[in-house]
Amino acid sequence: MKKFINICLMLVILLSNVTATNAEEKYNNSDFKETIEKYETHEKPMPSTFGRSAFPLMENWKNETKNYLQEIYTQDVIEITEDDEKIVYIFEVEEFSSTEQVETVEYFKNNTKLRSVTGDIKITSYEQWSNGAVPVNVDSRTVSNFAAAGAILISLVPRINIGLSDLISSVAAVVGWTIDSKLPIQTETRAAVKYRRKIGNYYLKTGVWYPSVHIGRVEYWYYVTCYQKKTQDGPSIPYHKDTIPNSSGTNYDKYQEKPHYSDTNWIISKVRSLGSSGSTYFDFYG
Repeated sequence: MKKFINICLMLVILLSNVTATNAEEKYNNSDFKETIEKYETHEKPMPSTFGRSAFPLMENWKNETKNYLQEIYTQDVIEITEDDEKIVYIFEVEEFSSTEQVETVEYFKNNTKLRSVTGDIKITSYEQWSNGAVPVNVDSRTVSNFAAAGAILISLVPRINIGLSDLISSVAAVVGWTIDSKLPIQTETRAAVKYRRKIGNYYLKTGVWYPSVHIGRVEYWYYVTCYQKKTQDGPSIPYHKDTIPNSSGTNYDKYQEKPHYSDTNWIISKVRSLGSSGSTYFDFYG
């Protein structure tokens, strides 16, 4: 298991540890040398999928590759899937880990048909929870009454705003809280954050899988607490609306992803176009 390295080409401040990069190609830039080396691997490329000897060669390669991946990532491969296009190694992932972990490694068969022309390509998918899924502070506001909240916008994620009155109303609807329109209201918003990254590697003749394309996604789970007194002199009563991540991590409130994150064909094409040039495309959160 490995950790994300915080690489920032442009800061977008939301949470104290949320940043994003611009899509940009770098040519032998020493600032990225450590990151590039971190994601280089050295396993053998997939053998040819043609000819009588293809089956035993492929089976041997699968086993050798499984052993190599388990050793370098210190994670177990729990399944290997295969279809006409690719072979995929699926890894066991520890829930809510703040350490970067590998989810899958995909090797594409079409590259074996014209290896001398296209080169071999793989895509590795990573995940990492910020702060081990412990929510971090996003926003805290106090308004004199509910009407005053109507003029306030807060940013739960970059470039996505919500009215504070709408946020308060959403909490009230969930917990059955009857808002007193005359008394002050305090709100605290926190978020659990999960980063994802896909890295496309190109196999060089030197035996190195070069990580030339890095594209990211980020997911948010919100924890919102509102406080209001029942009487002017009474104690503040907390009302909670929390989205607690489920075991599969699919119940997030919001997500953002960089262009082409979900477009495997684009990633393959970009990796192929960069080839052995030493250029690297970065566009991720982390």
